[in-house]
Amino acid sequence: MRKACLLTVAAILAVGQPGAAQTFSNARAVGLAGAYTALARGVWAPKWNPANLGLRGNPRFGLNLVGAGMLLGNSSFSKSTYDQYNGKYLSPEDIQNLIDAVPEGDGLHIYVDTDIQALAFSLGRIALSVDMVAASDVKIARDYLRIALEGIGFDQSYNIGDNAGEAIAYSSVKLSMAFPLPLPGRTRLGLNLKYLIGLGVAQIVESYGEFYNGWESYGEGRVRARYAQGGAGFAYDLGLAAQAGRWYLSAAWLNLGARIRWSVEPQEYEVSFHTVKPFTVENSADEDSLIASEEYSRNIDAFTTAIPGVMRLGIARTWGAFVFSVDYHQGFSQRAGVSTRPYFALGCEWNGLRVLPLRVGVGFGGRHGSLLAMGFGIRLGFFHLDYGVSFPGALTPAKAKAVSMALATYLHF
Repeated sequence: MRKACLLTVAAILAVGQPGAAQTFSNARAVGLAGAYTALARGVWAPKWNPANLGLRGNPRFGLNLVGAGMLLGNSSFSKSTYDQYNGKYLSPEDIQNLIDAVPEGDGLHIYVDTDIQALAFSLGRIALSVDMVAASDVKIARDYLRIALEGIGFDQSYNIGDNAGEAIAYSSVKLSMAFPLPLPGRTRLGLNLKYLIGLGVAQIVESYGEFYNGWESYGEGRVRARYAQGGAGFAYDLGLAAQAGRWYLSAAWLNLGARIRWSVEPQEYEVSFHTVKPFTVENSADEDSLIASEEYSRNIDAFTTAIPGVMRLGIARTWGAFVFSVDYHQGFSQRAGVSTRPYFALGCEWNGLRVLPLRVGVGFGGRHGSLLAMGFGIRLGFFHLDYGVSFPGALTPAKAKAVSMALATYLHF
């Protein structure tokens, strides 16, 4: 079992580095549950749809001061789960309920996503921005939870190798432009040209392991991962936006052709073990002579990873002091920070207090299934401050399986 524990540590370390997140740095968007594609203006338009730089309401000049957000969560357990079982003597039924909360085939996923907009300014229909995004998605086999809660049972087999994960971190330098189109209404075409700077990547390439405990116990396993500490690439985004009266329509296709070639210290790491002969009661004291193991790391050729593409569609309308927005998001591959499961968001902002806009939103689908969001802003002339929080995984904070928070300050003139 000592080697089995080593496999677990290797699997987690292989993906636990800072790693491509979604747009959490815009606190207004977080407070609206992501229903923001048709509303983004100024320094925030390039992250959502560069075509919005040409719509009504876009400032003549914008400057980002700070924008940062983070999501932390998992796929199975909520705060209410913690409150229910914390400090309690766990009955066999309680233990089984906790184990059943983790899907047998999918395992327990742990998410950490971050998004920082370090520098951005907009001048009319042109903008320049620098972002840093990171995401990690670690999958741990359910049988590790079985062992932790039940101990190692007699005449039991355990799948200790069904682990997976990816972490990636990169910066992007974007030049954004919006162009008028000869179509009815105020229709704009948007373009982002992006230079990608890879900061780090780690991926589990192969993970396998099993352990049987009985009169004779035996097992084997292997984890192989690759990682690199730098790279570069290019990508572009396209957008369309239009307005008719108080209606705003927006569509964006992001990370088109996005690929990073990882060429700075690319390496591969592998750890494996197998029992030379089965454990028995008589020979268990000689564990070191019963288990053969290998561990190595080596330099490898540069490799390339694709940044997942995303499509966003948004509609927004103003009614007096209210702004309503609806979004549809579709990822094109299942990767860290992005899901292929469609996501729908509905958001509402009330500006009755003018200097203190209040926001609420709900979302359905995507990586987390459902979420509740809320937030507020402060408007003091050209100075803007926004705060947003969301609870992915449920429509009530207590049952949510993750939390996302963001804070942003910027100037719009």
